[in-house]
Amino acid sequence: MPPPPYSQRLKLLRATLEPFTQRLAAGRQLIHHPRPQGLRRQQAGLFFHAAPELFFQTAGTNRFTCPAEGFVLGPEEMAVMPRWLPHGEHCTAGRGAPFAAVVVGLDAGRATFRQLCSGDGARPSVAWSVAIDSAHSDRLARYLDDFGACREVSPIFGHNLMLATLTLLLELLQPDADTETRTSAAHRFSPKVQRCHEIIRAELSDPDLGVRRLARELRCTADHLSRLFRSECSVALNAFIREERLRHAQTLLADPSLNVSEVAWACGFRDPNYFIRRFRSAHGATPGQARRNA
Repeated sequence: MPPPPYSQRLKLLRATLEPFTQRLAAGRQLIHHPRPQGLRRQQAGLFFHAAPELFFQTAGTNRFTCPAEGFVLGPEEMAVMPRWLPHGEHCTAGRGAPFAAVVVGLDAGRATFRQLCSGDGARPSVAWSVAIDSAHSDRLARYLDDFGACREVSPIFGHNLMLATLTLLLELLQPDADTETRTSAAHRFSPKVQRCHEIIRAELSDPDLGVRRLARELRCTADHLSRLFRSECSVALNAFIREERLRHAQTLLADPSLNVSEVAWACGFRDPNYFIRRFRSAHGATPGQARRNA
């Protein structure tokens, strides 16, 4: 089934987030916040992101595994996933309803809203997404960074911080003058290739992301998907994934708190040395040199 047009996606996302905002305002919203332990450590079956995330569960359940604890996110529940916290996900359909959730990632200057569905095995997959460039994303990321500590010191302040976060997210989802332009741009690709782009953007930090896995999620052969992607995008699918990882690495290298290995892992490279070789081949300098010359 092809993803809905961009304007319809905004409406669906607002319809999802509004009940959570209303329950939060009424003091009835359950929010999970796993302890930020084991940050930036590679663990089998777990992956982490350089940006904090917000999960909104609408149907079914998502069982999270984190270094210090695990928890189950049920319908109408929220979770704040701290940046760099390794986590694994296991989705289960609900009674009479398929698994469904929305996850919001807050990278530098961009908020990405992803509609999740059942995917490859028990892991959730991305049905479609919306990426919105906004300077507010950085502020919202700081709100999520501060949420855990604020809630422990002052539950009221933590509550107000989260309410401000959801209110700003709803504002970001308001249509603007460019909505129709984005709607038209979204139809440049076939549904399979479009969804391929959605999954790659959402799961770039997962080292297992590749042609075979994408083909399983899209229910086609790897050869068919590779041919289709190349014909529409004029680049090999594996090469596109690698280019996206290296592009994301350039953004992360601007953060002096991250070493090169951490940047590599956050971009889906298992081996930092391989990342350095690829980066130098693409940019004519090692990541360390690029950082010093910036």
